[in-house]
Amino acid sequence: MGHLTVTTYDNDGEVSLVKFPLPDLTTGNIVATIAAGDALVDALVDITACLVAKKQYVAKTSPLAVGVKSTNAEAHREAKWLVRYSDANTFERATLEIPGPLIASQLDGNNKVADLADTDIAAFVTAFQAVVPGPGGNASVINEMVWVGRRN
Repeated sequence: MGHLTVTTYDNDGEVSLVKFPLPDLTTGNIVATIAAGDALVDALVDITACLVAKKQYVAKTSPLAVGVKSTNAEAHREAKWLVRYSDANTFERATLEIPGPLIASQLDGNNKVADLADTDIAAFVTAFQAVVPGPGGNASVINEMVWVGRRN
């Protein structure tokens, strides 16, 4: 099932999320569903004193592992791959964090930079650059991935 998440801020600057269930977004219903969701957000603005700051549509939610935990001792959300990427045309930079990096074989020597020649890292870079736009809306380029955070 898809959903629409609306982010609001109160008078103290605290954030609240309102998550509205939606049907899965398909090529056949996406325009009508987003129009109806936008109308819902417009109506929400009229019934809340909070600042409606952001809306986010999720086309489909597909649970992959529910109610379980990783058995890998390296799986900590406090440890992350910090993905540094840029826009191929404008060179604007952005970052993204991925929790629980597999670091044993994927670091370039003893430093904290990912080995971009590692098979799994290279596959990730290819998949990322195929779908994630750069900050300027053009193709993205991963500049480096750095391990940050706690390490067992």
